Amino acid sequence: MATVLVTGGAGFIGSHVVDELLTMGHHLIVLDDLSGGCRENVNDRAVLVEGSILDRPNYSEVYRLSPYIRTVLGEARIFAW
Repeated sequence: MATVLVTGGAGFIGSHVVDELLTMGHHLIVLDDLSGGCRENVNDRAVLVEGSILDRPNYSEVYRLSPYIRTVLGEARIFAW
């Protein structure tokens, strides 16, 4: 199956997305700065890259793990003011 990158995959919704994709047979890379999620939420079968999507060096790490990512799923945090 495909390798999927999920940003925000350590949060509540993102971690459930990761779990579902793993049950479908995909390989998962999670990119998360853990500001709204926690390491314990990330399935052990997924690879966690800790960092922000705003920091370019994190992309180097992601592509080192899998240069052929087919899908990127992003989670956005919603703030209530």
